[in-house]
Amino acid sequence: AGRLADPGKPKRALSPYLRFAQHYRQQHSGEKHSVQVVAGKWKSLTAQEAEPFLEEYRREKEARDKEMEAYRASGQEDYFKRDPARPKKPLTPYLAWAQEARKQPQYAALKLVDSMKALKPDWEKLGEPEKERLQERFKAEQEAYQAALAKYNASGQHEEWLRKTGRQAKLDAAVAKARAKAAKLALAKEAAKARQAVARERAAAREARRRHAETAKALRQGLREFVADQKDKLGGRVSEAKARKQGLVDEEKAKKRSKEDTLTARVKAASEAVVKAIRDKKPTGQVEKAQEALREAREKRVAEAKTSGVKIKHLQADLKEKLKELTGKTTERVKERRSKAQQALKELEEKRRVDRESSAQKIQDLRAEIKQKMEESKQRA
Repeated sequence: AGRLADPGKPKRALSPYLRFAQHYRQQHSGEKHSVQVVAGKWKSLTAQEAEPFLEEYRREKEARDKEMEAYRASGQEDYFKRDPARPKKPLTPYLAWAQEARKQPQYAALKLVDSMKALKPDWEKLGEPEKERLQERFKAEQEAYQAALAKYNASGQHEEWLRKTGRQAKLDAAVAKARAKAAKLALAKEAAKARQAVARERAAAREARRRHAETAKALRQGLREFVADQKDKLGGRVSEAKARKQGLVDEEKAKKRSKEDTLTARVKAASEAVVKAIRDKKPTGQVEKAQEALREAREKRVAEAKTSGVKIKHLQADLKEKLKELTGKTTERVKERRSKAQQALKELEEKRRVDRESSAQKIQDLRAEIKQKMEESKQRA
């Protein structure tokens, strides 16, 4: 902030150089000239060329000197520097004594700093009664000063002096500037906090998306592993069922072959008995009995073959039904697990959508809050 100047104080006369600089720039308004160029032009002027600028300066300075005399005589200069109605602080005991002592011839010609240094030893040698007297006088003056200052402050004279000298306006401007700066800093802090909150919300959203992706991946991987495991188990059960049924079929076929061999041997024996009875010209009854035994053996062999074939077909049908049942149960389990996984993925996607919308809304609200605060700050400014 610049030093406060009394607006009623006469302005200084413009120096000859500055007058020339103004004149030169007016004459060359379409061009740009640095200070060094203008200074060089001023130095190159002859005394005759510089005289008009010097003459105008002398005339204005003379008029200004007269205005300053009148300004000082009016008391305006002293009034601007200090309110004459404001009580003056009393001098401390040492300063009051030194003020009187400096009137002595040996100190009167010295500068203030030198005289104060020279008076220091004399003050230290001063008797205590004199110092006590000065202290008592200072105490009384201080009490009177405090009372007068309180009365002055309560009168409103100080505020009036501040207003008249322009200091109040400058103070108000400084306060307003400080408040605006504080508000700006507070807004900047709030904005920084909001930006940090936005960053945190974005990071949380990224983390949520990452967790969702990992959960979805785990669900899909678990489903794949479950399906593969069920397929492996189904393959094992199918192989086991096939092996067990095949063992039963093979066992039944072996029994069939054994029975067929036995029955074939019986048919052969019966056939040989018929041939022998005919060759030996046995009685008709014996031949017929042998032939009946042969026919029964053949019919039993055929019946046994049919029975064994039916059993094998039943075993094969049971195997097919068992395989169908195993496949159906496995398919149902896989279908149920896939349905649960799909439902979980659907719920996960829905949660992800809700989280994404919630995060976006929070970020939007934070940005709107920042914008609103900035608008309010601009309006206050």
